[in-house]
Amino acid sequence: MCHTICALLFACLSINVDTTQNVNAPQHVNWQEIAMQTDRLVLVDYDEQYTILDSVLAGHRGKVIYVDFWASFCAPCLKCMPLSHKMREHYADKDVAFVYIAVSDRPERWRQASHEANLDNGECQSYFAVNSKQARFKNQKVYGALPRFMVFDKQGELVKDFAPWPMTKEIIREIDKLLKK
Repeated sequence: MCHTICALLFACLSINVDTTQNVNAPQHVNWQEIAMQTDRLVLVDYDEQYTILDSVLAGHRGKVIYVDFWASFCAPCLKCMPLSHKMREHYADKDVAFVYIAVSDRPERWRQASHEANLDNGECQSYFAVNSKQARFKNQKVYGALPRFMVFDKQGELVKDFAPWPMTKEIIREIDKLLKK
């Protein structure tokens, strides 16, 4: 049965379909092992639902998306969280989605740091990246210097691979420009 579940999940991760899976599946399924079989970024949310970054972006089609790659041990990442919160408030009534992805971290630390940074309050989505060290996105490694920000347009196309920090004049100008399109 484990081989069947693994094969089905791997097939879902290999093609562009909704890949949300519940980790309350049989305990013997090794999700880390499955995540290692793909170069797509595998994410888990607070409810322990698994998905991939492509699906998250598709779920926000029609919105500008600001993605923050961070880690609980990264001092600059934690330092910019209050600015990020201000930016979420600034765009609260606009078509802007905020997605936070903890990379190279531990799940328990991600949960605690997410809670402390108010990433679990419904204003945004926060995920733990299961396979950040080997994952690729848009043919580039995801893992690297932190924090790292990306901006996607309303069609889900990457427009800023290394976007400015939250609440800077540059990022506000960029997001406002994309909202007008």
